[in-house]
Amino acid sequence: LALGGVPFRAESLAVIDLAGLEPIVGRRIGGILGHDVFARYVLAIDYDARVIDVFEPATFGYRGDGTSLPVWIEHGETFITAQLYADGRMAPAKLKLDTGSSSFLGLNGSFVDQNNLVAESRARIPATGAALGGLPEHFVSRLDSLVLGPWTIARPVAAFSASLARD
Repeated sequence: LALGGVPFRAESLAVIDLAGLEPIVGRRIGGILGHDVFARYVLAIDYDARVIDVFEPATFGYRGDGTSLPVWIEHGETFITAQLYADGRMAPAKLKLDTGSSSFLGLNGSFVDQNNLVAESRARIPATGAALGGLPEHFVSRLDSLVLGPWTIARPVAAFSASLARD
């Protein structure tokens, strides 16, 4: 395989029919880049231009005015820390970076419940999620803010599972 002209040997390949997710996402899905791509290459994702540039880590040199944020990998999944604010409360959060998610911020129902992030008085909309494993029941609401490094995102939309189990 080649990504943008850069050779790539996948550890594994899977063929999955994504047609059922396309109406929910609202566009054609050409495929999913997995952890092995993100672990092997430096990727610059330009969402507005719909372009992904692929770089060899040994020859990549960042030349921008961006801000570096610490991320780490556990069991093949990438995480970052943030602070979530709602109704005068702050909850530190370990967030999984999921570039394939259709949600801006997806939270476990147990995390939302334990941190009382979405009070009963806060508006919440029941929704059906879209995942390869099925159609999980979840809610959508707004938090007051999310702080990620030096940035504060006001009133982010958060999806959270109806289930309080960590599954």
